[in-house]
Amino acid sequence: MKKNFVITIIGIVSLFLLSSVAMRNAVAADESVAVNIIATVQATCSLSVSTKTVDLGLIPASAFTASPGTLLTSYRGSFTVTPDCIGGDNYNLTLVPSSVNGSCIGTNKDFIAFCVASDNVDFDFSSGSSVLYPGMTSDGDVKIFVTPQVKSGTIESGVVSNSFVTVTINAS
Repeated sequence: MKKNFVITIIGIVSLFLLSSVAMRNAVAADESVAVNIIATVQATCSLSVSTKTVDLGLIPASAFTASPGTLLTSYRGSFTVTPDCIGGDNYNLTLVPSSVNGSCIGTNKDFIAFCVASDNVDFDFSSGSSVLYPGMTSDGDVKIFVTPQVKSGTIESGVVSNSFVTVTINAS
């Protein structure tokens, strides 16, 4: 019985030693990992306009007997765009015309187009759109001028329509 007792003691001690080694290995296998937490804050931009209709008033048909390309500055109108961006350093205002006639906005009449300018800069819509003040950095009103331009074509009385420009603001 002594022999069995000694073997049992040796077995218990061996089991204890093995479990100690296993526990040390389990502790050594533990790791820590840092988890990076990020968020992307997107600039929020909005804009408003002073009017959604620029009425250039009555223009006499005789004004369109001037040479094609002549700007009829006496009949110029305007509207104001008020951009507002939060969280962005720079933004662009883009103007996209409903149709194009040369570098100006096309109309439903061949003899007239509407040219757009701001701060004595004429916008060229011949490529389909024009970026106004790329990389603007401060909010504030932007005045846009609309001036009728004489084009070739038969002069007709009536309302000139189907002309608009879409203004979009984008954080850059």
